[in-house]
Amino acid sequence: MEAEVRKVSTRHLTEEQNGCSPDFLSFPELSSEKIGGKIQYATSEIANSVGNLLKTAKPQWKESRIRNLDQQPMDGWQAFDIGEPNWCIVQLGVPGILHGVEVDTSYFIANHARRISFEGAALESGQISPNTKWEELVPSSPLEPGYLACCHNFFAISHKKPWTHVRLNVFSGCGIARLRIYGEPWPDLSHVLCDQLLDLLSLMNGSMCLAASCPTMKQLALTIHLPSATDSQLSTNQRFSRENDQLPICESQNIFKAGNWQEVWAIYRLACPGNISKVELKTGKFHGKFLAFLTIDACSMSAEQEKMVEKSFKSETTKCSDQVPWFVLVSSTGLLPCSTHTIQIASHIVRSHIRLRLTLLLPSPSPVEHRLESSMDSLLEHVHIWGHKSTQHLCRL
Repeated sequence: MEAEVRKVSTRHLTEEQNGCSPDFLSFPELSSEKIGGKIQYATSEIANSVGNLLKTAKPQWKESRIRNLDQQPMDGWQAFDIGEPNWCIVQLGVPGILHGVEVDTSYFIANHARRISFEGAALESGQISPNTKWEELVPSSPLEPGYLACCHNFFAISHKKPWTHVRLNVFSGCGIARLRIYGEPWPDLSHVLCDQLLDLLSLMNGSMCLAASCPTMKQLALTIHLPSATDSQLSTNQRFSRENDQLPICESQNIFKAGNWQEVWAIYRLACPGNISKVELKTGKFHGKFLAFLTIDACSMSAEQEKMVEKSFKSETTKCSDQVPWFVLVSSTGLLPCSTHTIQIASHIVRSHIRLRLTLLLPSPSPVEHRLESSMDSLLEHVHIWGHKSTQHLCRL
């Protein structure tokens, strides 16, 4: 299948000025340092600057007395402009089907990269060699300088094939601040045995958030299934285990009728259809005074039903909860701050999707949007859905 590449028409505008953003920004960032993305090789760099490309933080301006732009220290990749193309190879944190690339040239004005292109490779061993076959993802295209109004350059990719490495070619110029590669995680789970315990909600295993009720929940949903620190790396004063029978269970929904209750949700496609055996939740410090209850629903959804849910969510014509039958996996459970909640699941039914529903009693007085954002920012740190891979394949066909 040939790659169909198009330049997004909004690349000359920032998201605030344009009022919208490219669709592929809703996919996970597969090149992020948080999931193991790294630069494997670069032809040239100034002061070890190529590592700045994949930083999560936004580019910052570095004050300097040097007036020569070629010697000015910048927050980004600075390469020597020797008249020949420079290039670097990015190893994705998890193999995936790429949907788009963002190239940020912030603060690179006269010394920004003028033209770039992208190529992809799918390597089982992960080792680059001179015989590596590279396929074009984005043809040679111009970049805008690092002014605020045009520093974000977006490129959409339509190539239904999983990749493990991406090569960035710079034909003219030498400055790029950030590189972000978005796509759908697609790791190879063929080596995982059916009796092997697997985190079905982990991004590294192929799980992905399909929809969320609000931008705040979408941001939270994109972080709670990323790789997290081990328990040994966490402070023992902030972590203590709670068994399922110690958690406050909300049997009646009548209490939600009184007070300032807000409910948000997010829908995930699991890494693969499987039998869920255990749910593990790690909560944060709960900044602010509020109560939180979590409900987890599950269902078995086909690929056609999944597309229907995504389409209805984008068009906002119907509620996504009405599209497929959901079954309660974990009833409304109270969350405690700085805790690890472990909930055993006694079910042998194969599930392919889950829905996380958070119900919060927010403090007042303050705007609802502000309270919701500040409360959820410290609510959940990580969610694990442990289970066993099923031989049935409901979605990945």
